[in-house]
Amino acid sequence: MAKQPAWTLPIITGIAILLVGVYLLLTFNDRGDDEISIVETTLPVFDESYAQGQSLYQSNCSTCHGAALGGKKGLGPPFVHGYYKPSHHADIAFYRAINMGVTAHHWQFGNMPAIPSLTKADATEIIRYIRAVQQANGIS
Repeated sequence: MAKQPAWTLPIITGIAILLVGVYLLLTFNDRGDDEISIVETTLPVFDESYAQGQSLYQSNCSTCHGAALGGKKGLGPPFVHGYYKPSHHADIAFYRAINMGVTAHHWQFGNMPAIPSLTKADATEIIRYIRAVQQANGIS
């Protein structure tokens, strides 16, 4: 058998690495919130009465729980889920989580810290918004 030139193995290895890199780039590049959500949700169009709650949610909660409340893999659970329906987690659970933080119990994301910058009125608006999104997605 003829001996292969010394450059053959490094070239083949380089091409293989390049192909794997292109595959990973195309597969995982620039994923939006919907692609990393734990559950698929529909974010309805709300009237102005939900604007404050939506704004507060987006600036304080969406980083972990997703812009459309579908959760984020590795960061936080979805609120559009049976665990968070009013009969399982009443509004008081949300107030307590915002005010005191919460120890992880249904999901393995770690503990949620308190958000001391939010007032009770802010929490009320956020919870009202969450409940409206839940209802729009069949959670009631």
